[in-house]
Amino acid sequence: MGLKASQEWTGVHDPDRAQEFGVDCSHIVWADRGRAGIYFVEFGASPRPSSVLYDRANSAISMVQPDEIDWSKIFSGSKHFHLSGITPALSASAAEATAEALKAAKKAGCTVSYDLNYRKKLWTPRRRRESRNP
Repeated sequence: MGLKASQEWTGVHDPDRAQEFGVDCSHIVWADRGRAGIYFVEFGASPRPSSVLYDRANSAISMVQPDEIDWSKIFSGSKHFHLSGITPALSASAAEATAEALKAAKKAGCTVSYDLNYRKKLWTPRRRRESRNP
């Protein structure tokens, strides 16, 4: 659900690359604040496991607000909506926007797939519990 993106250099050039593969980027909400969220992976070597560092705080998508994205326009003519479980982990407002997207997809008659993609480093135990209950 990366529909809100930073206007910084990487945010501006990602749509060009995505469009090369036929991805419609016309619904992206360009943010005046925030940045592109990133993460770093350090692959482990036995017996040390791999390590991931998430740097998503203050990213544009973490600042998305409910009612900011026109879901009915996005889902018009759509058949399927796929969502990552990472988005609701980024902030309370991103979790609300995620719930809004799911409701709009259902209303539009889309099938929905949801990759739980649970990342312990992105959730507090309290927020995880709250997100599981409607």
